[in-house]
Amino acid sequence: MKRTIASLLIVSAVVFAGCSSTEKKDTTNAPSTTTTEATTEISSEDEETTTQEESVTEEKSLQGLCEYMESQSAVSGETTVMMAGLIGAEEGIKYNDYRVELYRYDPESQAYKDLLANGYVIIEGMDVKITPVSMIDGYILIVNEKTPDPELEKATFNAYFNA
Repeated sequence: MKRTIASLLIVSAVVFAGCSSTEKKDTTNAPSTTTTEATTEISSEDEETTTQEESVTEEKSLQGLCEYMESQSAVSGETTVMMAGLIGAEEGIKYNDYRVELYRYDPESQAYKDLLANGYVIIEGMDVKITPVSMIDGYILIVNEKTPDPELEKATFNAYFNA
């Protein structure tokens, strides 16, 4: 009986030790805030390096684009994950209330190159042509005729990539 209890305690200790080491590992991979603070404390020579690190722009993503457009009140409400592959895109989101669709393409893909050459996408299996309002760096914005303010959505979409 004592051996069973001792074994359970040892197993529990190993499991909890493993969990706590994972948590520590996650915090060391935190964003560069910690790194930036550490470099600013080292010396004045490193201040130039720190300034260069801070000026590196955030990598663009579909999620980041959505968050930016929401923060600018260009879109809001319920979203639907779209079957982006039907138009050759990697991923897509539709804002149901605004009738706005955002897609991310691989800029090196043939589908994106065709889109740039033709100025429209064709839904796979249908002969429906859709013309994006804006195309930048592999991302496209599609609005339909019922979109409340297509110019606002376009300006906000473009601003995200120019920030």
